[in-house]
Amino acid sequence: MEVDRAVFFAVLTRVWQLGAGLVTLFLLSIHFNKGLLDCYGVFANLLALQAFAELGLHIVIINLASHEWSNLALDSKGFITGDARALSRLVSIGRFIFKWYAVACGGLVLVGGTIGALFVTFARDVDPAINWVGPWALLISMTGLLMWTLPFNALLEGCNQVIAVNRFRVIQVAIASVVTWLCLVGGAELWTLAIAALSRVLCDLCFLLVAYRRFFKPFFFGPDGPHMNWRTEIWPLQWRIAIQGVFGFFSFHLFTLVMFKYQTEGTAGQMYLTWTALTALQAAALTWVQTRTPRFGMLIAQQNFSEADRVFRRVAIWSMTVLVTGGAGFCGFVTVLNVFGANVFNVEVAEKILPPLPTVLFTLGLIAFHIANCLAIYVRAHKREPFLVQSIVSSVTIGVLVWYFGREYGPVGAGGAFFGVNALITVPSALYLTQRCRAERARIDA
Repeated sequence: MEVDRAVFFAVLTRVWQLGAGLVTLFLLSIHFNKGLLDCYGVFANLLALQAFAELGLHIVIINLASHEWSNLALDSKGFITGDARALSRLVSIGRFIFKWYAVACGGLVLVGGTIGALFVTFARDVDPAINWVGPWALLISMTGLLMWTLPFNALLEGCNQVIAVNRFRVIQVAIASVVTWLCLVGGAELWTLAIAALSRVLCDLCFLLVAYRRFFKPFFFGPDGPHMNWRTEIWPLQWRIAIQGVFGFFSFHLFTLVMFKYQTEGTAGQMYLTWTALTALQAAALTWVQTRTPRFGMLIAQQNFSEADRVFRRVAIWSMTVLVTGGAGFCGFVTVLNVFGANVFNVEVAEKILPPLPTVLFTLGLIAFHIANCLAIYVRAHKREPFLVQSIVSSVTIGVLVWYFGREYGPVGAGGAFFGVNALITVPSALYLTQRCRAERARIDA
């Protein structure tokens, strides 16, 4: 099944998130009323505003670092060894991104925090009894700190430390889940998200400052050789990914916000819980491909294209198999929960998730999106980014249609729009662009 240790820990993280998500769903249904749950979901989706601050740089880091790491390694004590030129270029990448993210995190906290507060204030009349201002301020601050640790983890992934990073994430999400449950049971209400984010920040700091303190030692000093040129090597790839990430907000994180604005109380909460479960499943399936990103980069840097293609085909097939099987199972669970929820299951839980029809539509749309996502990961390992126009067109179309049909027809309209655009635009264009990239590579190889 192409499961190595990196995939095992990544999948274990997602499996935990799925199981823990069901526990969280149950606790939310008991301890949160519809108004609180709507705000909870809106907060979680507003955190995606970080795409406007970090501009997709962590994706570029993984791919660029993997090419340099093909000439480097870790010794038994955890220090970087190997080609001096590659190490100098790697250090220059690290020092640049650490500064970039420090500025980006400050912008997220100030600008993103203000936008989120204004949206909740003017989108709907929130119950005055709900205390949301303080929890939102703490949550956006903790999210800013988490975003600052993102490039450190991305650099480790690009340097083929995927096993260690994914093993750490298992521990991190387990701790965050337990903290979330304790907060929900203890009556923390909207403070729950912020306190859980704080626990993740503390875990990240322990991992980076203890386990990999020797790895990061060279980054405290300037590179003593060649530099990675931001203008010619980083920016040409980054600005394309950045624009896709920004527009991706409208195609992936708009559903709950639209339901909060235009539909009755409780619909946004249903949308958030269902979408969270589906995206956790998709993220679990994506690990088969995503964890191979450093390997793709190293094989391509060595011009071993046939092996890179072989590995991608196998992991992509397994990734799709997991997603389709899991998606079918989740839709079946939702159907049973809606049909027998009042008699067999907790009726409050049944009422806090979407009905079967919109759930099926969102699942089919996510499967189509997953195909394009897998192809994009592999093409980017070639240090190419031909998906810019495709991503903008798909994201804008999804955003506009989700806004219109979600406003008029609720989750069914939003789910139909999401599925239709991904099936008719996103997947065909991704297949075409991938084939074009392979043809160009074949001409260069010849």
